[in-house]
Amino acid sequence: MEVVLEVMVHIGNILSVVYNIPQIWLTYKTKKATDISASFLWMRLASSIIWCIYSLYYGLWLVIVSWCMSLISSCIILYYKYYPGVLVIELKDGIELQMEPLVQA
Repeated sequence: MEVVLEVMVHIGNILSVVYNIPQIWLTYKTKKATDISASFLWMRLASSIIWCIYSLYYGLWLVIVSWCMSLISSCIILYYKYYPGVLVIELKDGIELQMEPLVQA
């Protein structure tokens, strides 16, 4: 039974790291996160900080990995939530269309 739980912890950690990647990539690519709730992001950030401190204190290294990834991804998404960048769209024939954000989040 202990081996099964150990395998589950590793699978859970891998999923915790991987599930953040699509949102981070989309946010980085579009340079905005206006569709994501600010309260969700701030609560996720606070939760990540608390879990990282708890995990460091008890030496739960597998838990630290997943919560540090959540902490980093929350910071990246919060940055683009409040400081959206210029969106550059490449059209045919090498033409680029640059659009400034209309509204700050």
